[in-house]
Amino acid sequence: MDGVEYALGRPEWVASSFGHPIEPAAGTVAVRVVFTFSDRARTESRAVVQSLQSWDLAPILLSGDRRPVVAGLAAELGIAEFHAEARPEDKFAYLRGHPAAAMVGDGVNDAAGKPTG
Repeated sequence: MDGVEYALGRPEWVASSFGHPIEPAAGTVAVRVVFTFSDRARTESRAVVQSLQSWDLAPILLSGDRRPVVAGLAAELGIAEFHAEARPEDKFAYLRGHPAAAMVGDGVNDAAGKPTG
């Protein structure tokens, strides 16, 4: 805006997007803004997890969200094992290492890392 670039995101993401850490320009004021977003589990999620568990399957939650959020969701759904702050490519690397696994995802951010063959 007005010739100034603004970046919004985790510091690691901002640094990787610009190729270097971003520091405030001389004479400017750095403002830190915190946005909090929250997703809710779909109403049928707990029943699906319980159904999988009744077949002696162990659901594992792989999420890009931060650890406290993922831990809370895993507890809410009754999932013992979870992995937080996973990028789409991390999720699919996990799946490649567990060939008997299947994945259910929201599709939007997971599609980029999905193997094609």
